[in-house]
Amino acid sequence: MTFGIVGNHRRERVGEVVERIVEALRERGEPFIVHAALKDECRTVDPLRFAEDDRLYQAADVVLSVGGDGTWLNAAYAARKRDKPTLGVNFGRLGFLAEVEINRIDSVIDELTRGEYRIEERFALDTTIEGIERGFYAINDLVIDKAGGSNMLEMVVSIDGRYVATILADGLIAATPTGSTAYALSAGGPIVTPGADVLTLCAIAPHSLTVRPLVAPASSTVEVRIPERRGRVGVYADGERSLELDAPFTATIARSERSVKLVRPNSVDYFATLRRKLFWGADARAFGEKKA
Repeated sequence: MTFGIVGNHRRERVGEVVERIVEALRERGEPFIVHAALKDECRTVDPLRFAEDDRLYQAADVVLSVGGDGTWLNAAYAARKRDKPTLGVNFGRLGFLAEVEINRIDSVIDELTRGEYRIEERFALDTTIEGIERGFYAINDLVIDKAGGSNMLEMVVSIDGRYVATILADGLIAATPTGSTAYALSAGGPIVTPGADVLTLCAIAPHSLTVRPLVAPASSTVEVRIPERRGRVGVYADGERSLELDAPFTATIARSERSVKLVRPNSVDYFATLRRKLFWGADARAFGEKKA
């Protein structure tokens, strides 16, 4: 198994973490390639082991992303083009998607080399906008919002050609199960387990209390029409790929034909991650009350 290693080269001490992973792979005789962007941070790594995107993603059997969830999203976005699986090694803050903590990297590498893992496919979203040639691919979520303006958006939402509602809000989030624990969760959306074949629509700060998150089949085609308005409208895929444009326009959101693949070591459990990182189901009384 050839390991590709990518990381957030702007993060302090990332070189130390990558070098630790490299040393663990060397000790086990496992081949590896490190992204060229990490060359300055990884002084102890043989210069011949570095490669740019194309060569790394082509040669690697699994790609380890070192950083937080944003680093993993970028790695998964690049890896999907070569149909390669990724595994996030958390060197960020929460790291919900980057599930493996750096202090477990040795045991996780052992699991992978012994074949004690599974490949999990997660669906993503494709979004097209009439009159715009560029499309948007989102692993977590597709967001439409008021692009920093003060006036709320009017959004006419339809699913599979049937009118759903006209929503007045700061924006709308269309989230995959992978993205249900990201922006959508902070907007009041549900936690959706990865195997659920659904997408979630969450209004951002809706004008009406009757507007609640809506869960629809992943096979649905969602249309969001923005009537003419003052101010620009922002469209964002995973908070990374973005566009601001003038209304009116219609955005069409649907399941992508290309999924992303995750490596899931047998020791990694989704519900354990929920409990550990999001304190899901925890009794708040157990944390005690702060004295005034």
